[in-house]
Amino acid sequence: MALVSQTVRRQATLLLVAVFALPLMFAAPPVAASEHAPDPLNDVRFDQQLGAPLPLDVALRNENGRDVQLGDYFGTTPVLLVPGYFRCRTLCPLTRDGVLKLLDQLGLALGREFTVLSFSIDPREGPADALALQQEYAARFSRPGFAEGWHFLTGTQDAIAQITAAIGFAPIYDELTDQYSHAAGIVVATPEGTIARYFYGIDYVPADVRLGLVEASQNKIGSIVDQLFLLCYRYDPASARYTPLIMTIMRAGFVLTTLALGIGLFWMSRPSRQSLTPPAPAAT
Repeated sequence: MALVSQTVRRQATLLLVAVFALPLMFAAPPVAASEHAPDPLNDVRFDQQLGAPLPLDVALRNENGRDVQLGDYFGTTPVLLVPGYFRCRTLCPLTRDGVLKLLDQLGLALGREFTVLSFSIDPREGPADALALQQEYAARFSRPGFAEGWHFLTGTQDAIAQITAAIGFAPIYDELTDQYSHAAGIVVATPEGTIARYFYGIDYVPADVRLGLVEASQNKIGSIVDQLFLLCYRYDPASARYTPLIMTIMRAGFVLTTLALGIGLFWMSRPSRQSLTPPAPAAT
């Protein structure tokens, strides 16, 4: 009986070990695999390529179904590029809403002083998708100039690849969810089609974007105040923001202070008018 009970206890112990160990055996491989499997989101990028030219001859279609080239929207004013896709219901609407909010705060005339181009990164989208989106945002825009100033463009895979490569925009398509993973941001380009500034995220600082547009236009838009601000601020690619020229201001202040002290010391060291007046001749 003692031998039987010992055997039973041993079997029960082994059974309990197996019950607890079995889930761990099945759970262990996925954990190990997840530690070494590459994350596809690591390939999502939005790299700054300041000074790079845009492919102005690339063929696209506008919201009305007309064949256009990217260069048709350049030549006179700076351009704000908004990459994304039109049937997106997650990040892209937030980016476009940020642009819409920005337009109300810039103080620049849309369609006359600058242009906005939203272009789809999904080659399956066409003019019908673009027109529906343009009509939606036109109804929400509170200022004139929308039809002339904000265009929605679609194109082939090759055309899209040329534009995204030029601006450093690398999305990833997920077949499982039928969605694109991508970064959020906008790009300022000069009237000649050169990349000038990047602003990341979905909420943009109006003063920064305004300075970017004014600078890209070579001061052809904006006011004298904008030009004065550009003397005191510089674009920082690391933060994609305009930051004060602290060192320049400090150096200028030091030079001005030194100059003022020098002039003061020179003035104080000059002999007075009385010391320069010759003494009157003695009476005889």
